[in-house]
Amino acid sequence: MSTPKPESPAVHVALRYLYRDAGNYKQQGRVVVRATDLAGAGAAPLSDSDLRAAEQAIRAACDSGEFFLPEQIGLPTLHFEGARTGDDHDFHEILGLDLCVHGADGPLGAGCVASSTSDSDTPAPATLAELVAAFQAAARSGWRLRSWH
Repeated sequence: MSTPKPESPAVHVALRYLYRDAGNYKQQGRVVVRATDLAGAGAAPLSDSDLRAAEQAIRAACDSGEFFLPEQIGLPTLHFEGARTGDDHDFHEILGLDLCVHGADGPLGAGCVASSTSDSDTPAPATLAELVAAFQAAARSGWRLRSWH
C-alpha cells in the first residue's frame, strides 16, 4: 500500500488594497486569487515580469492609476462600520500584487490571507486573469460612484 503524496503548494496572488476616508483614516484589505498568466493558463511559477504586467494592467484600468470601486470587481469594500459621514466616499486604492503560497493547510507566505466575501452582486474573481479582466470590464463600463449624502 502506498502512502499518499502530500499536496504540493499552489502559488497564489494577493491583491492588497486600501480604503482611506477624507479624514485619512485607513483600512487595508487583501484578496487572494490563483496565479495564472494573463491568458488564464495555469502557468508554471508566475514570473516577476508576469506579476508586474498584471499590476500594470490593473492600474491602467483604475481611475488615475490607483482608484477603483471594489463592488464593481466583486471584491469586499473596506468602508468603516457605522453611519456614513461627510468623510466617506466610494473609491479604494490599489497598493499592489504579491505572490504567496497556499498549501493544503492554508497560507504559507507573508501577505497571504483567505479571500473575503464580497458585498456585491458581481462574482468575485478566482484567478489573476479573471481579476485583471474584471478591472478592465469595470473601467470600460465606467466607475459608478454613489452619493453618500
